[in-house]
Amino acid sequence: MPSIWQRSTTPMKQTWVIKNKKGDIDAIAAEQGISPVTAQLLLNRDLTTKEERDVYLHPSVCGLREPELLLNAKKAAGALKDAVAAGKHIRIVGDYDVDGITATFVLFSALSEIGAKVDFRIPDRIADGYGVNISMIDEAFSQGVDLILTCDNGISEFDAVKHAKELGMGFILTDHHRITVVTGPDGTERQVMPEADIIVNPHQPGETTPFHDICGCVVAMKVVQLLGADVMRYLPYAAMATLCDVMDLKDENRVIVALGLGELRRTRDAGLSALITANKLERERLSVYHIGFVIGPCLNASGRLDTAEKAERLLLEKNPEKAREAAEELVALNADRKELTEIGANRASFIIDAVAKKQAEFCGAAEEEAENYIDKVIVLNLKDCHESVAGIIAGRIKEKYNRPAFVFTNSGDVLKGSGRSIEAYSMYEELTKVKDLLIRFGGHPMAAGLTIDPEKLPELQQRLNDNCTLDEKQLAKKVRIDMKLPFEKVTYKLLDEIALMEPFGKGNEKVLFAEKDLKVIRGSVIGKRQNMLKLNLINVGGCRFTALYFGDIIRFFEDVKRRFGENELDKMMKGMPNSVVLSATYVPEREEYNGMMSIRAKLVDYMFF
Repeated sequence: MPSIWQRSTTPMKQTWVIKNKKGDIDAIAAEQGISPVTAQLLLNRDLTTKEERDVYLHPSVCGLREPELLLNAKKAAGALKDAVAAGKHIRIVGDYDVDGITATFVLFSALSEIGAKVDFRIPDRIADGYGVNISMIDEAFSQGVDLILTCDNGISEFDAVKHAKELGMGFILTDHHRITVVTGPDGTERQVMPEADIIVNPHQPGETTPFHDICGCVVAMKVVQLLGADVMRYLPYAAMATLCDVMDLKDENRVIVALGLGELRRTRDAGLSALITANKLERERLSVYHIGFVIGPCLNASGRLDTAEKAERLLLEKNPEKAREAAEELVALNADRKELTEIGANRASFIIDAVAKKQAEFCGAAEEEAENYIDKVIVLNLKDCHESVAGIIAGRIKEKYNRPAFVFTNSGDVLKGSGRSIEAYSMYEELTKVKDLLIRFGGHPMAAGLTIDPEKLPELQQRLNDNCTLDEKQLAKKVRIDMKLPFEKVTYKLLDEIALMEPFGKGNEKVLFAEKDLKVIRGSVIGKRQNMLKLNLINVGGCRFTALYFGDIIRFFEDVKRRFGENELDKMMKGMPNSVVLSATYVPEREEYNGMMSIRAKLVDYMFF
């Protein structure tokens, strides 16, 4: 059984779990020429065969699954070739997020290169909603479109597909979302799909590809590979979509991101190049972080605050000057989006904390116990919040409080909500229990969208919480640690081996170590904005090292005072002998200063005992 540490001295309760999965560490180390520590890290990521470890440590094009393995991909490519040869008008219908934008780009570019008569339509988030709909089909028919080709949507749009077929239009559906499940009168469940001419979706019945968890852009990329397109041409876009759609970085997804990052650093595409420059990024240092938190949000911002077709036009732009102007516009839109998000998230946190503190005070509890008075399922109505950022704010709340969160905003006479969940709470399943209150809803276990009459919101909040079975253990944030590792065992060779494990992300989380009983020799607040805490530490083995903490410094100081007293905090900050001892999770990293190289720890979190 993995060892477990628990923390409850700070507002969010945590459980630390040591992975330490079992296996022949020495054999794996010898097989790959790596240290036993890195061999353990591979075991922790469920890499149980030599083939899996080879692909993981040395990603190459050979690690990509053959496109023919994806059910109906070859059939779709053949139908598209026939449509091009016949001069048919093809319309791509995408989506307004990064996955949909990049998938549209891949299909449009590849079809254009083989001479197709092709255009695209991306739904407006507010005016059209998600996915292809009947009015878009009517619009396409009136404009002489012969064939609808969807990407990153369509698998649940039964009425739109049926309407297109009734009008005599062809319909090829490419998507990656889960297949709709219906329950019959006898209680049995079955999967149902729209009656499109061809469906390419890795989750459909009878699927033949070995790895199903790919994004919509990767589905599109596999189809155009069978049209004769060079896969390397589209890997940067597939990598962006994989990361921004938060797909697991396993199997070929990790290969796509690893290779795609390299291609992105070398890209000559005017649109991508302009977006990199507009964000003042260094090409050679582009990372997963820059895609997920800088470039991706710029593309998303157009779909949230304007129209996603602006992002699409940027990617398709050939003129460097026009691309520069378009990229700068997206950067400005993203700045507006960030401001709206920060305002909304801060307001949401203020409301949650204020209500909890008032409830704690009413019940005679101490202020630090206020967390116990936060609803298990958080339901907030931020009336004037822009509905396009409600989901992001819900995600922020979920991360901060480790509770399922719904954020609602005004939308005419109704409220529209977005929800984000934790692992132990199936959001879609719980919403089905209260569907009598809802006008409409949809989603999956970790996220949902819904619409409700304003007067029914209090009852929704009450019933969601009455139905909720989450216990204290499930509400504690679970931190999965690779192993306890004394800092003296961190070497430059180990850092080089850890670098082979990149890129990190969902499904391939960053390496995380832990140490117990670290004595603080000195603490100091550093940085231009005084937002970093530097700690000089010594472990039980006598190893002295430097650690940086980028988290909530004020909360850290409050925790020290609560556990050891204000006098000990004062002595710690002055470098005087003190009694402050902590346990911490950390990521080792290189530090270069004045031409000298050293190794330091980046503290992720801490505990006091």
